[in-house]
Amino acid sequence: TQVITVESLEKHDQANNDDDNDDDVRAEEADSSGDSDDSSGDMGDNDGDIDDDVSLADTPVVVKGHEPDSGDGSDEDENGDEQVQDAELYFEEHRSGRSRGATSDKTLKALDIAHMQASEVTTLAQQQNNAHAEQRQQLLDTYRDRYSLWASELDHGFNLLFYGLGSKKRVMMDFAQQAQGTLPQLVVNGYFPSLHVKQVLKSLSEDLLGFASTFRNVVEHAEFVREAFEKQGASLILIVHNIDGATLRSDLAQTALSVLAATRGLRLIASIDHINAPLLWDHDKTSRFNFLCHDCTTFSPYCIETSYGGQILGRSDTVSVSGACRVLKSLTQNHRKAFWALAANQHQEQSSGSDFRGLPLHEYLIMAQEGFYASSEDRLRHFIKEFVDHKLVVWRTHEGAECVLVNASDSLLQSLLDMLEEHFPGDQPL
Repeated sequence: TQVITVESLEKHDQANNDDDNDDDVRAEEADSSGDSDDSSGDMGDNDGDIDDDVSLADTPVVVKGHEPDSGDGSDEDENGDEQVQDAELYFEEHRSGRSRGATSDKTLKALDIAHMQASEVTTLAQQQNNAHAEQRQQLLDTYRDRYSLWASELDHGFNLLFYGLGSKKRVMMDFAQQAQGTLPQLVVNGYFPSLHVKQVLKSLSEDLLGFASTFRNVVEHAEFVREAFEKQGASLILIVHNIDGATLRSDLAQTALSVLAATRGLRLIASIDHINAPLLWDHDKTSRFNFLCHDCTTFSPYCIETSYGGQILGRSDTVSVSGACRVLKSLTQNHRKAFWALAANQHQEQSSGSDFRGLPLHEYLIMAQEGFYASSEDRLRHFIKEFVDHKLVVWRTHEGAECVLVNASDSLLQSLLDMLEEHFPGDQPL
């Protein structure tokens, strides 16, 4: 790139306009320019270029090969102004913490959807049950031919696990009745929403073995049942429909069931329906279960298994054990203590046969202050609001006083307390 300065332009103008210069001077200048070195030759080239760019004499500095900007920069100014306006508009919209558009207040509750009644669900399920009856009966007849094989596997110390599409309840009950009908049986419906493994252990220890005691956790209870069972030499068939049920998926529940499965004299027949059910068992649990798996596809509808699904029927007013467990896991320890104290008080009142209408707020506050999980009424009301939002409790008014009530039956309350004891043993209130 070559640079032309103002000084070079002035010399050029003076050389062209001075008519008084003699010929000798001009010849001497011409000789000197002809004998110059490479740099002088370059300068000579610059002289030639100056002739073409004389009209640019008013420009202080010109770079060859670049045209001077003939514009006045108005385009850049306009672009800059637009960017500034966009930035100001952005901050103006977000200054109040929300966008300019109003948030819609439409929710799913506003939809006019009629929830199905229990009778309607039962009728539809029975209609579906009649589809392909002949083909499904052929499957059941095929499984009956395998009863002797399954019974032999139980006699050799294995436990049976059935999987496949369709309800397996009918096949399992028919097999237990025909092939193992002489032994006592305990049937566990794992799909029941309020079931707890503690109820299974209590039935074994109190109803079958005749022992009533308290234990720190369900695993310790299962170990006691195992020792007492083997000591007495008892025999039993334990049938668990949906051992992967929502209320039996905890690690403690599966550990307790695996301890029972390893008990000498106890034969376990179980079924699964969830595709990820085997992920519930680690190496130790799998070893204790000692399952032999069989495909038991029946294509039968899950009429009984789904009859307890409150969400299908639109019944969401009462709390479920699994739902309460998920909610309480997301809350603080003081929240769990407050709910535990309320549920325990209500269970005690209902068990005594009294007409419990709810725990008055002032009594609840005294319990909270004594338990050190809520020191003020505002704090306690905040807890109650969280419970109400998650439909764990409801507000009631009794004799002009505000009362709080867990919307659950006495049996469901017992299941809730068992769940709290299993999952949150360190949060029990004083």
